[in-house]
Formats: sequence, C-alpha cells, structure tokens
Amino acid sequence: MPQVSVIIPVRNAARHLRECLDSVLSQSLRDVEVICVDNGSADESLSILEDYAAADSRVKVMRCESGRGAGAARNVGLSAATGNWLHFVDADDVVLEDAEKSIVDFAERDGADIVVFNADEFDDATGMVTPMPLDISVLPQSDGFLKAYATCPWNKLFRRSFIVDQNIRFQEIPRSNDLAFTVEALCRASRISVLDRVFYKYRIHGGGGLQATKNETPNAWRDALEEAQRRLSAAGKLDRFREAFNILSKDVRLANKSGILARVLASIRRRGVRSFVKHVVGFVAMRFRK
Repeated sequence: MPQVSVIIPVRNAARHLRECLDSVLSQSLRDVEVICVDNGSADESLSILEDYAAADSRVKVMRCESGRGAGAARNVGLSAATGNWLHFVDADDVVLEDAEKSIVDFAERDGADIVVFNADEFDDATGMVTPMPLDISVLPQSDGFLKAYATCPWNKLFRRSFIVDQNIRFQEIPRSNDLAFTVEALCRASRISVLDRVFYKYRIHGGGGLQATKNETPNAWRDALEEAQRRLSAAGKLDRFREAFNILSKDVRLANKSGILARVLASIRRRGVRSFVKHVVGFVAMRFRK
C-alpha cells in the first residue's frame, strides 16, 4: 500500500503538465501512486500522461467522460486510490521539494485526519510569486476556520480511510466542485492539524487550469454553497458549524461578485494588501515591457 495517492485531474493542461508530474515524481517520498484522470483533453495531455506511465510504474492513467468536470475526475481517482493519504493536485501546479514526506510525517505524529499547509501563488503572466498564507491563529473548527483554511483541496492532505468511511465525494459541477467536499471533510474531521510551511505552488493564468471555466459558469459557487449546507445538515453538523459556514458564505459571495471594485477587494482579501500591491506593480511592469 503506497503512503500517498496523488490525484491529478487533467484537461488540456499540456503546457504545464510535465512540470507538475516531475514535481510529484521527484519527491523524496518514493512510496506514492500518481493517479492522473484525463477529462476529455483535446491537446497532447493524454499522450504526455501515457509517456510518463510507460516510464514510471507509479503513474496510473485513467479517463473520465468529457464534460463531467474536475469533480468527477477527482472522484474517479479517489475510487481507484489505495494510499494511506490523499493529495489532490491541479495539473498546472507544482508540489515543492520534500513536501509529501514532511506532511505525512507530521500527519502521522499528530494523528490527524486532515493536515492543512501553506502555499505560494505563482502568476504565469508576470512570473511573480506571492505567499498565500493561512491564518494559523484560527483554531481548527472554530468560527473562522472554513474561511481561514480555504476550500481548495490542494493545500491539504486527507487520511484516505477517513474520507472513505465518511463517504465524502466531490460535487460534479463545472466549477467550485471542491467546496462541498472540503467543507464537509473539515467539519467531519476528528482532528485537523496545521503545518505552517509552504509546500505547494498554485499557478494563476496558466494554460489548462481549472480557473478557465469561471466566466462560463458564473453561478456555480451558489450551487456549491447550497450543496455544502445540505451535506452539513444531513450529517447533523450544521448547527455546530453554522457561524463558520456563514462567514465562509459571505467570503465566497464577495469573491464572486462582478465588477472591477469587487474583483480588487476579492484579490486584496485573498492576497493581503502588500502582496496585492506587489502583484499589481508586476503586472503593470510586464505590460510596459511589451
């Protein structure tokens, strides 16, 4: 049984896919399985995956019906996973050196169901890297923890037996398909541990990324919030985490408002003022260079 199952949904991600796979396969923790689920790619992504699988037996290539979205692809990978731990990685991102071993060692020592860790944001257009810090002053399962820890799955390691026993699955919608999964997992977990180290590089404006569907499905976030609330209610957790869910809901609504001012406020909320200013300066400088 491998220590970690790394699950990567792939759709038209050829531009950055090799970098992503290399970052996972070069980890000091060799005992991993890498489950790549192609979701109807029209570029050379599937060919790249097959080349890697031929060269490294740890890579497994699966396919998901086109158009079902990253949530469906992650569910396919989850059903096939055999590792003790689950790490969901986006196909255009990078797992930093020694990440998997460090996180697994920490998780095992702490007896966690979920470990949350820090990430950096990499702007593919400007080349700038800015921190995406967690607010680690927020205690697990306190009122602000859902917002503080974020609803993305890639900055978290999940104990597979916990996810399987609780039958937690991704919502199969085009965007925001990770919100209900992460909220349900965080609220059901017996123990959440926070590791204040950067182990992941999240790419924005990258080719083939999951962000590309935002304008096509502008209201998916509403479906995701409704599903998360339904799951918490069904699990008998909604009353316990109602305030945490309300805080998260307000944050998600702000992040998805239309208009320039709303986007600026959402970016400041996510990055912090200093990182936002750095990001804007870098973007303007890039435009002038052109």
